[in-house]
Amino acid sequence: MGNELTQSSGVSRTRSFWRKKVSLLNYLEAFHLAPDLESLIRSLRILLEDEFRPAAIHFSLIDVRKRHLAYYFPEILKGAPVVIGEGFSGLAVAAGRCLRFRASEGPLPYHALPETLDFVRPRTSVLVAPLIRDARVIGTIEIIDRADGQEFSSSDVTYLEALAPHMAVAVNHFVLSMEAKRREEEEARLREIARSINATLNLDEILEDILQHLRGLIPYDSAAILLFASQEQKRDMASFGMTENEQEHLQEQAVRIQREWLELGAIPRLLSQEDCEDLRYCLRTGESQILMPLRSTDRIIGLFLLISDQRDAFAQADLELLEAFASHAAFAIEKARLHRSLIEKTQLEQELRIAREIQLRFLPGEMPRISGLQIAARNVASRHVSGDYYDVIPIVEGQWGIVIGDVSSKGISAGLIMSAFRASLLAEIRNNFAITTILQKVNRLLWETTASNRFVTAFYGVFDEKERVLTYSNAGHNFPILRRADGTFRELKTGGLLLGAFEHVHYVEERFHLLPGDLLILYTDGVSEAPGPDGEEFGTTGLTALMEQCHASSASDIAEVLVQKVTEHSESGIPEDDATLIVMKVEA
Repeated sequence: MGNELTQSSGVSRTRSFWRKKVSLLNYLEAFHLAPDLESLIRSLRILLEDEFRPAAIHFSLIDVRKRHLAYYFPEILKGAPVVIGEGFSGLAVAAGRCLRFRASEGPLPYHALPETLDFVRPRTSVLVAPLIRDARVIGTIEIIDRADGQEFSSSDVTYLEALAPHMAVAVNHFVLSMEAKRREEEEARLREIARSINATLNLDEILEDILQHLRGLIPYDSAAILLFASQEQKRDMASFGMTENEQEHLQEQAVRIQREWLELGAIPRLLSQEDCEDLRYCLRTGESQILMPLRSTDRIIGLFLLISDQRDAFAQADLELLEAFASHAAFAIEKARLHRSLIEKTQLEQELRIAREIQLRFLPGEMPRISGLQIAARNVASRHVSGDYYDVIPIVEGQWGIVIGDVSSKGISAGLIMSAFRASLLAEIRNNFAITTILQKVNRLLWETTASNRFVTAFYGVFDEKERVLTYSNAGHNFPILRRADGTFRELKTGGLLLGAFEHVHYVEERFHLLPGDLLILYTDGVSEAPGPDGEEFGTTGLTALMEQCHASSASDIAEVLVQKVTEHSESGIPEDDATLIVMKVEA
């Protein structure tokens, strides 16, 4: 009879073992056939509840974006982080194996979850298994208390250790799927963004578009794009969510930020609030920040700054995503900046062409014939159109007005000021006023109609061909150089201040006879200040030397030689400023 009972008991244990094994195999099959993560979690819960009869089960999974563990189930704990080395799951992850915690052995290491959360808190014991696949922890399982009040046994630990690898395989399948899906979505989004920001060549629109798309890609509270200045490009900036003071600070500190950040290697960085308090180039204090360089080929053209008011809001995955985004953004930005440069260059060339047309329109086509006087003039154009002006004006029979002037500005504005100067000068000459009165009236008109930083220097004289007398007044212009026939030199300095700078200016005039063989050269600063390769200017020394060398030549030949010498002296062969001159030689 005893033998029969023993045999019956053994058969019962054997049948129980096989039923349990068949049940486990069915569960394992269900794990691998689960259509989605929710179904898998449900199957895992059923298996663990059948085996351990626990009060509660907690699951944590790896966050595929932030790449750290966070609770996934129950719903009330969802999103709460698992801190390595703290709490049940954190300690098991740190240990890299299943752990058992029993109240009989000491206080249970509760995780610092908010007290307001209504979840089952352990009383007697906890089993924890880290889910490890390919040397990576992808989740944890916490089994809280047995329903019968007993503590978990060592055999429970052994069973969970055997089961954990199978659960890890099943969970890993969905983790990999989520990561792949996330990458596909990000790549698709990046392609969509690239098409959007490359659809325009307007830089302001592109920067605004980038910030808007970026906000959808990586949530932030405020952000800025700072584009560094270079020889070809000016500094640009766009921001979102920043105060006016923060924007002004960013603009003011741009040069320092560029220098210091480049010195530190301009590498992508995740910054905490503590980092921002330590690093001098951080632009604003915030809980979380990302600094990301904008690279174009081998150059750093600027940076992204993202700020979140939440602690640890950004993760390594965000840094990698932003780096991919930055390459698309840098391409669009560089294309737009190049387009802007081309437009500005075209506009500049057009402005220079218009200014040159204005200038040439008011210069005499050929010099008039004046009895007893040879006269020649030249104007050599520079890279930057200036406001040089000269003219020989018939006043009354036998009298000629001779004028040379230079406007302080360049481009179209210089052409317009020169036009106003010429018109007012001609109007006052026709009224047959004295030279000093003419200059006073022209000065008052220019002072009333031009900006305070715009003025004109001019020399105006009247030549009487019968008496061979020159009467002149110099309004702040380069001193004309007179070489007398006897070889002596003098400069014509008499006059007053430049035109248009002050409201009330007094001018004086000088009158002197010109003698046969006398040579007079009037010029603008483009002649005297023409820089040579060593930086030395052509100067009045060069003028007097040339006059001494060529005084026997005709006025036209002297003008040609002077233009040739100034051009040769200039480092590039093209004057930096217009070079204008009038050569007057008295005939015998």
